[in-house]
Amino acid sequence: EIIQFEDSSVKKLCVTMWDTNNDNNLSFGEAKAVQTLGTVFYKNNNIRKFNELKYFTSLTDIDSETFYGCSNLTEIALPTSIRSIGDYAFYRTYVKSITIPNGVEYIGESAFNSSPLQQISLPNSVSQIGAYAFASTQLEQITLPNKVTKIARYCFYETPLTSINLPDDITEIEECAFANTPLNHLKLPKNLTTIGDYAFKSPSRYTERFQNIEIPASVHTIGY
Repeated sequence: EIIQFEDSSVKKLCVTMWDTNNDNNLSFGEAKAVQTLGTVFYKNNNIRKFNELKYFTSLTDIDSETFYGCSNLTEIALPTSIRSIGDYAFYRTYVKSITIPNGVEYIGESAFNSSPLQQISLPNSVSQIGAYAFASTQLEQITLPNKVTKIARYCFYETPLTSINLPDDITEIEECAFANTPLNHLKLPKNLTTIGDYAFKSPSRYTERFQNIEIPASVHTIGY
């Protein structure tokens, strides 16, 4: 019943916080009893791998700033019980790949901002993604779930994004959503109504973009 941690720094923190029987270990039962991570890992530069988080099956949220500034955190496995990922939850971590469990509905503002994220798997349950959520990451491609109806401001700002599948039900692309990316081919959703200011602003190094882009007839507002 004892969880075998890969990372001794993670084990030390978990045992300090949640070892209720004082045996200097964490059991699966003790992990399951945890309902919030609080600020235990905030700005901790010692932790590197936390795949054992998947055993914390009473967690419903990865709270805002939970792993904020954990600059050496490279691996993490989320429990299937979570329903939201809070603002700045993985801001400035070193996570390159992550799978978001089915059931998660909300990914908060700047959730993965300024991390080297290269690959993320989003379930169909995700309906809302906050501003700056993936800004300044290393994402080159992504498929958005069909429930997403808005691309929030600066969502993919300053990424190497070259490919994205946009659901038909997206009605709004906010300001600077795809600014400073090399994205040069995009099929706009048929239900789109609003394109925000500088949504596709391009730096000088990306000189040829969207030469044949077709604006749907449903669009009634186009920003600068």
